Amino acid sequence: MSQARSPTPFALVASFFTTYLPRQRGASPRTIRTYRDTLKLLVLFAAQRQKR
Repeated sequence: MSQARSPTPFALVASFFTTYLPRQRGASPRTIRTYRDTLKLLVLFAAQRQKR
């Protein structure tokens, strides 16, 4: 019996931006870019706070 691998965090985020937002939520390209930029700022902030 083989175990199914769980998706990586990167795969989940990529799926969120390529599948969920545009197809399921009907988000515009501008909204998707805004979400992307906000997530990038959050990651940079967390990295700076953790000194990484």
